Amino acid sequence: MAKTKTYEAKYLGVILVAILLIEAGLFNINSNSTLQKGFAVLDLSQTVSETSQNLSFAFQPMTDAIDSINQFYQAASTQMIGLLDMSGSMNDVADVYNGVNDFYQSASTQMAELLDFSRSSPWSGNIAGASINIKY
Repeated sequence: MAKTKTYEAKYLGVILVAILLIEAGLFNINSNSTLQKGFAVLDLSQTVSETSQNLSFAFQPMTDAIDSINQFYQAASTQMIGLLDMSGSMNDVADVYNGVNDFYQSASTQMAELLDFSRSSPWSGNIAGASINIKY
């Protein structure tokens, strides 16, 4: 079994003061230009701005998709108001059916175009080796 060595606090204090004096001496030996070069190496301001620009570029397709979905829902709600407005006239069931059918047909086409990222991404759409091509 190894014995643990215990030292008095005054010895540890002397060692700490000696290390601090050596450190202060090393800082005073260096010239001002050497310190500036060292701080220039540690400067991350350019990296931070570059990282924020890269993140903005990376998330741009997602923000565009969210904006397009928002526009889709706004257009859909506007179209549904006209479709469901039965005041002032007695519409046939066929008119309502045709309106709902037209709405869902245009909504599905717009949603397919919205979710098609093939134009904004350099990668081709492949699932299990099969290419996905949508023609409108």
